[in-house]
Amino acid sequence: MPRLRLGNALTADLGKALRKDADPACLSAKAIAPVEPRPRSPDQMGHAFDGGTISSIDPKVYAAQFPATAELERLKRNADVKRYLALAGPMRQAKVLDAIVEQFSRYVLIAKL
Repeated sequence: MPRLRLGNALTADLGKALRKDADPACLSAKAIAPVEPRPRSPDQMGHAFDGGTISSIDPKVYAAQFPATAELERLKRNADVKRYLALAGPMRQAKVLDAIVEQFSRYVLIAKL
């Protein structure tokens, strides 16, 4: 999955850049070790970003309340839809990354780093 590798590479590069400019004394005093990013699927990335609201939905109740769910599942098996979803994945990841970078930029501005 090249998309996951790209996301991991971007995260690793961000971590390296932040550590490069960090005060080594501060890092050692607080025992902050470099962290290797663990691979995550696009679904996990979205789930982590949305605060976990998806986990609070009961799939059986959802299917009963929204009968079109079966049609959506059938569409997900369609070859054209699969191709579209594969092409749209990097765009979704870019939007999540953009939101994260925007929030981090705000933090840097507010903290006057």
